[in-house]
Amino acid sequence: MQIPKKVCIVAVEGDAPTPLLVSSEHGELLNLGQLIRAGTLAPTILVPDSTDLTSNWVALVTSAWQTNSAAPETIWQAASRVGKNCVVVNFPIGPNTSGDTIETGDWDLCWIRFVITHQQAYAELDHWLGRVLQSAGKETLVVLVHLGMATASTDAKQKRARKKSPTKQTRAVQGLAVLHGPGIKKGFTLQRTVRINDLVPSICHLLELPMPEETDGAVLYQAFQDPNFQAKQLRTLRAGVARLEQALADEPWQPWHGTGEPAF
Repeated sequence: MQIPKKVCIVAVEGDAPTPLLVSSEHGELLNLGQLIRAGTLAPTILVPDSTDLTSNWVALVTSAWQTNSAAPETIWQAASRVGKNCVVVNFPIGPNTSGDTIETGDWDLCWIRFVITHQQAYAELDHWLGRVLQSAGKETLVVLVHLGMATASTDAKQKRARKKSPTKQTRAVQGLAVLHGPGIKKGFTLQRTVRINDLVPSICHLLELPMPEETDGAVLYQAFQDPNFQAKQLRTLRAGVARLEQALADEPWQPWHGTGEPAF
């Protein structure tokens, strides 16, 4: 199974993601539509009980459903620990920002947060994403996450929460996620329950990146073309080491004491 060499995560915030799906089905968004049709779709993702967007984004970037830390480690901080070049940016991009860096593809991990303020913004995102992916190459894992606030909620618990805290966004959050790229099933829909903090562990597992320190999400093995690829690689490595050890054991040799040529 081919392993991605880099990852581009597009986190979209706006209304419910239904317009994105409808526009993609009608062929209005070429790049986003291709991601959805040719990747693995999680049509519904669960979010923490606190449905304000700030809590949801923290759960997404740290893969921690609930955290006791004031500043839990994010996926880009964890990737930076092993020397990965990470770019994080909010869109729209203004002058003198890292927009040019993103479009050059000179990164290992790229995190783009895109706020949908109007319907035309989907077209802007689609156009810009196309340029980014063209420069990033086919060996890039693309993860699209769309979180949207539902216009209304009939849940009694959330209605009570709104009365207690009217200034806080407590409406139900609707979300979807799409994974597309090397090692990901094509044209597949996940049937299992997907939580928002399951996405980062899946990315880290596939790209062999370290997990954020407070990770409590699960890997979405069902989205992988070969869920056992890591175990197979490990078995192959162990077999190679065993053959090397046997070859050394069969080769007559004497210890080298540091003078002259080695006694092999």
